[in-house]
Amino acid sequence: MFERLVQAGYSLIAYDTNPQRLEYARSLGAASVGSPAELAGRCDTIITILPSSPIVESVVFGANGLLESMRPGSILIDMSSSLPSSTKKIAAALKERGINMLDAPISGGVTGARAGTLAIMVGGDAEFLAKHQPMLEAMGKNVFHCGDTAAGHAMKAMNNYLSATHMIATTEAAILATKMGLDPAKLIDVVNASSGRSWSSQFKFPNFVLPRTFNAGFTVGLMCKDLDIFTTMGKENGMPLFVANAVHQLWSYALSQNGAPEDHTTIVKFLEQWAGVEVQPADAGPDQSIPTSA
Repeated sequence: MFERLVQAGYSLIAYDTNPQRLEYARSLGAASVGSPAELAGRCDTIITILPSSPIVESVVFGANGLLESMRPGSILIDMSSSLPSSTKKIAAALKERGINMLDAPISGGVTGARAGTLAIMVGGDAEFLAKHQPMLEAMGKNVFHCGDTAAGHAMKAMNNYLSATHMIATTEAAILATKMGLDPAKLIDVVNASSGRSWSSQFKFPNFVLPRTFNAGFTVGLMCKDLDIFTTMGKENGMPLFVANAVHQLWSYALSQNGAPEDHTTIVKFLEQWAGVEVQPADAGPDQSIPTSA
């Protein structure tokens, strides 16, 4: 995404706690600073993309944070996946100082980021979106105005809940096909020509699961964080989430067993352990049974 903005001709200043990422930014011609406050003192448009809502709040409100130096009339565009109630809290604090905010989380993965084809879900004032739409379109061709502040973050959590559910459901179907002596690759072909298709069946299984590479570029930890957000939204709004709670529990157990850094497509290997089979195309050779979990 940073590279897409550079290619679009934007002059960028970077801050990151990771020195390697800062060096990468400098290699693309960007300047760098030593704190969020220093960044805010030099920029009127600030983009954050961070792992969690508590980290976003720390960057905004903490020592040497953005709020120390942001000027009236400037804008914060948070492209993280964040809890909507946290986003509303930040937006309210910024508004008191005459500072604007858009929440603009993304979907499309590493492939979409590199190609500039991300979906971007925006919450906030339509006037501010119109002003910054060209910049957002440099990163993603599908920019949606979802509603008021935090609407983008809410819809991102809803999208990722569905993504997490599709991944589990597709995996269970593929494992059952394998247990029944059917070709899981053929199942995926059938599903993708039928009503059961999803991004998991159309993209993740052909590219990362059936080839056994498991490198989609999105971790188990991040998937669990998004499910945390979705289920918290449900609690905050008095919504019973029968399916979501079961999906959340399964992903959380996978997290406890496999660890946060693992690619989220490794949920397949986690479920294979319970079934005692490995999902492989028929042309990959004989099915390799694996020990079941205790």
